[in-house]
Amino acid sequence: MSIHQPYVRPMKRGKSGSDVEFGAKVGLSLSEGFVSIDTIQWDNYDEAGDVRKAAENYKQRYGYYPKKIYADGKYRTKTNMDWCRGHGIQLCGRNRRKKKQNLSAEERRQLARDSRKRIPIEGKIGQGKRKYGLDYVMTKLQNTSESWIGAVIFVLNLVRWEQYFFVFFQNVPGWLFRMIYFRLFQGKTHPAFQKL
Repeated sequence: MSIHQPYVRPMKRGKSGSDVEFGAKVGLSLSEGFVSIDTIQWDNYDEAGDVRKAAENYKQRYGYYPKKIYADGKYRTKTNMDWCRGHGIQLCGRNRRKKKQNLSAEERRQLARDSRKRIPIEGKIGQGKRKYGLDYVMTKLQNTSESWIGAVIFVLNLVRWEQYFFVFFQNVPGWLFRMIYFRLFQGKTHPAFQKL
């Protein structure tokens, strides 16, 4: 426990290497390569209820519910499955009750496909931790810590936009690029290139 950060609570995770973790539980969703924050909680809670909030946030952003949600097995509770079925959403992932040996060959293949669809969000979390300091929040106050987390997610989305722009400008024909350049600078040499 920290005197300076009383809002940070210990969370018993039961993972090998670190039995207890500290920090925020952040619920993220990924759509078309862009990450959105659905929840930030500092207390240990059951995150299975985040499915509804993520779907509602998606509907608020895009105007309709997603067709499929690829989630971990802990999110496939009966209440979540019923709620998703009632809203026309397919909640994909491992069934909590079925053992692996009881699955048919087609169910195993579908489960493997669903697991592969979850890889990009895990990759975004890893990218945020490795490159942008998502695993090492240095701020003292709760709201500044949440701002730090939000800034990391913002940078992850900027990197995604940069990939789109790179592909666009890579495919722009040379004559179009020169036309835009001369329109912007009226045929004059840009000051940055005058010394060359």
